[in-house]
Formats: sequence, structure tokens, C-alpha cells
Amino acid sequence: MLLLSRDEKEKLVIQLSTEGKTTREIAKDVHISLKDIGKILRKITGDDKGNNECIKDEEQKKQKRMKSLSYYAQAFQMFKDGKSLVDVAIEIDQESITVLNYYKDYL
Repeated sequence: MLLLSRDEKEKLVIQLSTEGKTTREIAKDVHISLKDIGKILRKITGDDKGNNECIKDEEQKKQKRMKSLSYYAQAFQMFKDGKSLVDVAIEIDQESITVLNYYKDYL
């Protein structure tokens, strides 16, 4: 039997649901719990506001933590996240030579 990734399972759950299958039928076909199917369907229908709030809170905590770091550490994190040199310079409001030096250290 073929193993599916979480994203593939979510897509399959949505597809089977739109085809009119019951949650129990979907659980049997996709091999995931009724609870997980409920979460996927609530996310699609927009009834998953509690989870969205948690995601927003986590994002705000991450941004707050990032701002508490030195410019040097912020630049390293942004390089790690794949941001361009220009984006890093704008975000941390530093001169290009400073960002270039940070990037050299990063490499």
C-alpha cells in the first residue's frame, strides 16, 4: 500500500468529503482518526478559528522574540530563512556594508 504525506491525506479527505462520503467512510479509506478528519474539514470550512488564533499568537511570539535579538542575530536568522541581502538591510535598518559583513560571517 502507498504511504501518503499529511498534505496528500488532507487533500484526499477533502475530495472524499465533497464526493459525499461520511466521516467514518473517509477514516476507513484514508486511515486517519475521526478527530483528524474533523480538524481538516473545520479548517476548510473556516470553523477552525481557535486554531487560527493559536497560529497568530505563535507568529506574534516569534516576531517579538526576533525583535529582542541583536541586529547580527536577526540578520543570521533572516539569511537562514532565505531572505535576500536587500530584504535583510531593510528589515533591520542597517547600511549595506554592515549587512554584507554579517552575510560574510554567516557564510
